[in-house]
Amino acid sequence: MTGLKCDRTAPPKLIPDPDAELHHTIQAIQDTGNLFKTRVTPMELKSDRLPSWPCARSYLWVFGGSLLAGCAVVSQTAPTLPPITQLLTTQRCDACQLPGADLSTAQLTSANLRRANLEQANLEQANLRFANLRFADLQGANLQGADLRNTDLRHANLTGANLTGANLHLAILSSAHLQTANLTSANLQDADLFEADLRQARLDRANLRQADTRGSHREGSHLCQTILENGTIAVPNCP
Repeated sequence: MTGLKCDRTAPPKLIPDPDAELHHTIQAIQDTGNLFKTRVTPMELKSDRLPSWPCARSYLWVFGGSLLAGCAVVSQTAPTLPPITQLLTTQRCDACQLPGADLSTAQLTSANLRRANLEQANLEQANLRFANLRFADLQGANLQGADLRNTDLRHANLTGANLTGANLHLAILSSAHLQTANLTSANLQDADLFEADLRQARLDRANLRQADTRGSHREGSHLCQTILENGTIAVPNCP
């Protein structure tokens, strides 16, 4: 764009357009703060011989004794952030691809990770309270000690995930896949495990008090000093 000048030191003085015919000389988009101006002559204005800028309206200024015309330039596409940066800065990464990502101790309260791919991700000690992880792929993920209180994990795939010591109080795990998951010492009190698949899961010293486990599958799950739904302790004298 030869001949363009940009001066941000002072706001230009806007004056009325002296000729109604000039209103169609520039067309375009709204102001974004990136103001570009070029020196033009009245003859160029009247002959519509202006640069092809993506602008919205006709602007005229008197600036430094010169007649200027210009517009705001708008980027056609917003810069694309890496998924992990997008998640940490916006708390939103719907259906993003984060397999193997290191998100240990990340603060992701109320984050939207619906349908995200977090397979083998490290979420140890992460704060995911109230997060949306519905349909997320968390196969083999490390969620040891993670805060998952009130987290929505409906239909999430947690097969083989490490949830040792995780806090899942009031978490929604209906229809979640927890086969072979390690839930040792996990807090599942008042959790919604309706129709969850817990086959061959490790539930040693887990707390299931008042959890909704209707329709869930626990064939082959390992219970040792586990607090059951009614408050009784399963296999209290296990090694």
